[in-house]
Amino acid sequence: MKKTMKKLVYSFAALLGFYLVGCSEVDNLAGDGETQPVVTLYSYDAPANTDPEATVNLRFIPNTVCDKFYVQIEKKADKDAFINNSGEAAYIDKVVSQGTQYPAEITDYLNSNLPGVYAITAVPLSAGGEKGKPAEFIFNGVEWTAVGAGTFTSNDVLGKTYSVEIERAVPSPNLYRVRNLYANGFHIKIEVFPAQNRAVIPAQEIGLSLFGSSYPRTWLRADACTYANGVITVTPGSSTNYNRWTVEPPPSTLGAWVSNPEILELPAGSY
Repeated sequence: MKKTMKKLVYSFAALLGFYLVGCSEVDNLAGDGETQPVVTLYSYDAPANTDPEATVNLRFIPNTVCDKFYVQIEKKADKDAFINNSGEAAYIDKVVSQGTQYPAEITDYLNSNLPGVYAITAVPLSAGGEKGKPAEFIFNGVEWTAVGAGTFTSNDVLGKTYSVEIERAVPSPNLYRVRNLYANGFHIKIEVFPAQNRAVIPAQEIGLSLFGSSYPRTWLRADACTYANGVITVTPGSSTNYNRWTVEPPPSTLGAWVSNPEILELPAGSY
């Protein structure tokens, strides 16, 4: 697994406030003289064939003083509301009473159904029941809502017109996602800028191979799409824009310009 974030350890200072500690590799969590139970979190890339915008991939590592630990997962807004009403110490008690218990061993956790912003909190306990400082990870997932069926005309790749399912991000009304645009499981995000009559497709894998067996994967990045009245057009690429198919993620330029327009019509009432 490729680590994408520094390990984050959020602790309660005397159970009164959070502070953030950034650490490097896990190589001394069970050092001599430890007296407090500790559990440490690492975050990793979402595995292949999962939705990275709804998938949290964590590893919990307890130290030798830890006998077990509890994990609570809920919307961050719900956690914040509880702490505002009842206090941080009460939230620790909630994690222990309502969270999922795990033994004091390295534990991997994968959840692919977390659309939105979630707080994952772990509370370690010693064999004598002493609570250690909680560890927290905030997962900034994206929540999507369906807005209807759109129409996609692929002139450059597939040579056909077909219906596609369109979603919009919550709460970002100008960020859309087209489900399975070119291939099943590959959902393409598009951001529109109505005041500028333009749209942008950040670099994304499309799920097809456009350059033969030597290059089994293809990415699309389109910085210069037009947008008007719910119609998004990936115009032919050139040296003055970056509408391009590539065999590797940009900044790689190995590939080809978009030659013929790819046209997406958003469903009526969704823009």
